Amino acid sequence: MKIRVFVALDLPKETKEFLLNKIQLIDPDRELRWEKSNKFHLTLKFIGEIEEAQLPEIKDVLKKVVKGCKPFELKLSKFGKFTRKGKVAVLWAGFAENTQLSECVTKINLNLSNIGIPIETKKYTPHITLLRIRKNIDNKILHKFDNLTSEHEIYIASEIQLVRSTLKPTGSIYKILEKYNLKG
Repeated sequence: MKIRVFVALDLPKETKEFLLNKIQLIDPDRELRWEKSNKFHLTLKFIGEIEEAQLPEIKDVLKKVVKGCKPFELKLSKFGKFTRKGKVAVLWAGFAENTQLSECVTKINLNLSNIGIPIETKKYTPHITLLRIRKNIDNKILHKFDNLTSEHEIYIASEIQLVRSTLKPTGSIYKILEKYNLKG
C-alpha cells in the first residue's frame, strides 16, 4: 500500500501561538482557510508517496542521521509568498539562515538518496505554510501580510519527526509515525 510521508521539525506551542496572533492581525474574522496550528511544522524533506514496506528502512536512515545532529536554535525572521503562474499561491513564515539546519537537511537528503529516495533539486527555503490560496485573495489582506514583522521569534529545534500525510477533501491529516531526539 502507498502512503505519503515527510520529515519535519515540530514547533513549540509559543511559536504556534505567535503565528496564530499574526494571522489574527491579518484576518480577524477568519474569512480565509488558514492552516490550523496543529499542522504548523518546518518540513525538512518531503519524501512523497512510498510503499509502506519502505518505512522501516526510512526510519533506520533517520535514526542514523540524527545521531550527528545536535539541537539548534531557529529564528523566525520573515514572512513571504510563493507564487504559481504569476499569482500568489502560498503565504508563509520563514527562518533566518542557519548552518546547522542546512547541514541536517543535507544529511537527510543524502542518506535517504542511498535507499532510492530522490534528492530535492530545488533550493531549500525553511518555512511554515500559513495559507494555501485556492482563489483570489483580497489585496487588503496581502497588504497587511506584507507589513508583518517577526520580532525574531526564537526556538530550539530538538526533535525530528517522520509524518504521514493523508489527503482528504477537507485538507490533509497528519499522523506522527516516529520521533527522533537530536542529541549530537
